[in-house]
Amino acid sequence: MTASLTCFCGILPEAGYNDSDMGLTSIKGKVSMPNTRAHLLISGRVQGVFYRAFTEDAAQLLGLKGWVKNRSDGNVEAVFEGKKEDIESAIHSCYKGPPAAKVNNIEVKWEDFKNEFDTFSVRYF
Repeated sequence: MTASLTCFCGILPEAGYNDSDMGLTSIKGKVSMPNTRAHLLISGRVQGVFYRAFTEDAAQLLGLKGWVKNRSDGNVEAVFEGKKEDIESAIHSCYKGPPAAKVNNIEVKWEDFKNEFDTFSVRYF
């Protein structure tokens, strides 16, 4: 389903809103499905095995934004923002991980798109 940007939800671009304000992806004046956000908690042997770098590479290849970080409890936490199908691909990659990783579980919490990131990065705090 697509619609012109000038009539989607009755919000006009001239009014100071644009497609990214609403978490939408536009292609040649058309509006596609809204972006979303997923918050992940990854458990298993996921620290000290280049898991964060692997996740950063996967997210950047898919055009996702957000972050990944080690947690003090031995797990890895990540937030992805972008198209749902791209996030699902990233989650699939996260189950595989780098060669030395052994992922036991990934908890995924789907959240509303916030558009708060410019890139995908590794956090160190």
